Amino acid sequence: MNERTGKIEKGLKDAEDAQNKLAEMEKKEKDVLTKAKEEGQKIITAAEVTAQKNKEDLLVETKQQAEKLLTDAGKKIEEEKNKMIGEVRSEVAGLVVMATEKILDEKIDVSKDKELIKKSIN
Repeated sequence: MNERTGKIEKGLKDAEDAQNKLAEMEKKEKDVLTKAKEEGQKIITAAEVTAQKNKEDLLVETKQQAEKLLTDAGKKIEEEKNKMIGEVRSEVAGLVVMATEKILDEKIDVSKDKELIKKSIN
């Protein structure tokens, strides 16, 4: 009977040890899962921060490029405007020269001079 009681006690002790080992393994498994979730969350947070920074950097770069395009376009418009003003001035100067030549040609003639004076008075 003693032998049988010893076997039963040993079996109960072994079962208790197995139960304890199982509980310990479950705790370790739970700790590993918790750690994995924390690490996963850290990775997700880091990825979100990086994505936000990249988005902001891209927005800043795009804004700078747009401002440069506007500045360049403004300069080009100003250059074209100055070029056109120069061309108009040149054309006006040519017209003034032509008009002056016509007036001088007409001034030489006394009768034309009198006619011009009459037209100016009336």
